[in-house]
This record gives sequence, C-alpha cells and structure tokens, in this order.
Amino acid sequence: MHEFVHIIEEDDKKMIITLQVSFFSVPAPIEEWKNICEGTSYEWQGQTYTEAGNYSITLETEEGCTYPATLHLSVFPTYDMPAKDTTIIDGETYTWNGTDYETEGVYTQKLQTEHGCDSTVTLNLSIAENIVENVSFNIAEQCAGEGALEIAIQHTGYLTDAQLTFSEDAIRAGFENGTYPIINDTVTIPYNVKAGIFSVGIELWFHSRLKYSGNAPFTLLFPSSVLEQGWMDAIFVLTHDYNGGYDFTDFQWYKKGQMLVGETGPYLYQPLEIGAEYSAMLTELSGLRLMTCPIIITEHTDITLYPTIVTRKEMMRVSVTQNALLTMYSMMGEKVSTHSLTHGETQIEAPMTQGIYLAEVVLESGKRKVIKIMVR
Repeated sequence: MHEFVHIIEEDDKKMIITLQVSFFSVPAPIEEWKNICEGTSYEWQGQTYTEAGNYSITLETEEGCTYPATLHLSVFPTYDMPAKDTTIIDGETYTWNGTDYETEGVYTQKLQTEHGCDSTVTLNLSIAENIVENVSFNIAEQCAGEGALEIAIQHTGYLTDAQLTFSEDAIRAGFENGTYPIINDTVTIPYNVKAGIFSVGIELWFHSRLKYSGNAPFTLLFPSSVLEQGWMDAIFVLTHDYNGGYDFTDFQWYKKGQMLVGETGPYLYQPLEIGAEYSAMLTELSGLRLMTCPIIITEHTDITLYPTIVTRKEMMRVSVTQNALLTMYSMMGEKVSTHSLTHGETQIEAPMTQGIYLAEVVLESGKRKVIKIMVR
C-alpha cells in the first residue's frame, strides 16, 4: 500500500489530505495445450470441452484484476479395426500383436495409437486339419564326395521335419541317423562317404505329429576324381593309393554315355575328343558295380606329351611353348631321368622298365604339369 499526502493552504489555514492507494499484480496470460481421445472430454476452468478448438476466456483475480486464458484442444480418433480372419493348420501357433494363439476362437485386443487413444482389434482364428497326401521321394544319383545328399519330397499338406533312419551299410559308410528340417520341400543331409547303393527310412513330421513314413533307395556314383586324363590320348583309372581308397577289378569305358566296345582295361587309350564326357563302369573288389561321374576332356597346349602309353624305350614326343625341364619319376618318387626341352618338339626315350611313371614338366615361366606315363 502506498500513501500520498497533499497539503492545502487557504486563509492562513492548512488542510492535509492523505490518499492511500493499493497496487495489485496481474497474472500472466494462461495458454494451455491439451490432447484428448475421441469420445472423452476435458474439464477446464469450470467448463467441459469435447471438440477440438482454441477456447479463450477472461479470468479475474480476487482483487478484480482481469487476464486472458486460452485452451488449445486437440481431439484424436480411436479406431475399431475390421476383424482379421486367419486360418492355421492344426498344431501350428499364430503370433498376433506379440501374443501366441493355437486354439480356434475370437480374440480381441486393445491397442493404443501414437497419441495414446485405445483402438479395438479382433482376430477370428480358425484351425484346419493338416492332411498330408500324395507323398513321393526323389533322390537323384550323384557323385560320392559332393558333400550333401538332397531328398526332394513331393506332397500335398504341410511338413516341417524329416526323421531319417539309414540302412546298416549306409551307417557303416558314414551316414548318420537324425532329424533334419524340410526347407522348400527338400531335405539336405551332409555327408562324407564313399560310393555305394544305400537306402533310408523316412518319417515326415508336422511339428510333433507323424504324418507319413516310407523308404527310399539312393546311389552315390564313383566320383570323377578316380579318373585322370593322361594327355590327349589316354584316361587312367587311378589305383587305391590315389583314388580315395577304392580297389577296382573290372572296367568298361563309355563316351558320351555310349559304351565303347572292347575297352575293358584300367585305361582308355585313343585320341580323346575335347569337350566330350568320358566315364567308366567299374567293379570294386567288394562286388559293387557302379558308373563313375564323367570327366570332360580339356585341351593342353602349353605342354604336350605323346604317346603316354608306350613300350619300353619307345620314343615319346614332347612339345612346349618355351624352354622347360622334364623330370621322370617312378611311382615311388624316385628320379629316373631328366631332360632339357627347348621351344618346339623334343623326342625323349621312355624308361626301360615296365610300370607307371610321372613326367613333371616345368616351363621357364614356372608353369608346371605332371603327366602320367604307362610303360608296357
């Protein structure tokens, strides 16, 4: 409170007037922002608001001073989403908005929008019986050593796993019983076994439910690595120490899938066709008789040695595109002879003792080639 004193003089008389004045502060203007959800209301300054808008009023203090107030009200919608109709197979689990469902029914959830407003969503879940029919298998012939056996499954219905039980000979060879996932209707079994004719029992499952059982034979052919191109005129069947442990007793050669009549030795000796596939039907000591996977003949131009199947001390012709050194070794690794080669063709004499030899040719550039020689 403030006092103001005023003195008035008149006719030698003084009059003193005192004025008392009070000052009151005025509050700052009020401005409020508020969000509500559709279907709700907001109480503000004694009033109820349900619709979005900007609302301004004048407020008064106890002392009678006025000041403005404004409400900025936003109303956000809620949603009743259309029902979601979903069918799963009996035994499956359906995950919906973070919750797992596996029984038929109508399920309702309350979800919140980004503004915190509730929305209702409904799931109509149906369960269908999983009937597996028309099942068949296809295990294509493949080469031993390829690393994985694939079983293609044709069927109707739904499958998740295959439980495999291999025959005793397959187990001895190195296959392992087990449960394998079915991915894109294919079961892939890793392996590292030798060639053979085997069988496998197959049980097909949908999660924990057995749907089908059967049996399928399969064959792993002798790998092409048991064969070696001698040069441009011979293919050898490698021996036990070099072919992965096989002992072969009988041989029949094939070109492009056609049998070569009379070619029944451990090597094929004839001019070879570049790009052609050659294979052999081989009989192992155990009696197993299988085809090899084919090799494809490639041309050798930097180094050429001909013939590779010779008699004792027969002359062989070696052609190279640059100077080189040829070293002849026995199969025991003993050095038999060395020969200096010049660009072009050089004749060298075959060893004087029957057997298998390795001719190592090393060019000046460092390129190296080992050629197998058979002396009869």
